[in-house]
Amino acid sequence: MAKEFSRVSSDEALDCIAAKLRATPPERLAFFTTSRGLTNEVYYVAQKLARLLATNHIDNAARLCHAARRAV
Repeated sequence: MAKEFSRVSSDEALDCIAAKLRATPPERLAFFTTSRGLTNEVYYVAQKLARLLATNHIDNAARLCHAARRAV
């Protein structure tokens, strides 16, 4: 079954996204941020957003990029 796309306003799109986020159980919701070019303030806001949506699942690429490499 093919899905069709249609134009919607920005408000309609944001309402749809917000409804989907609200309907998602917190244990199934996670955030992953990039480590490139983001300030501490952006990380702080992302963390606050995750907490507002009742999830503790937030991580960023810096943890992976700067992790110690294991010698093979």
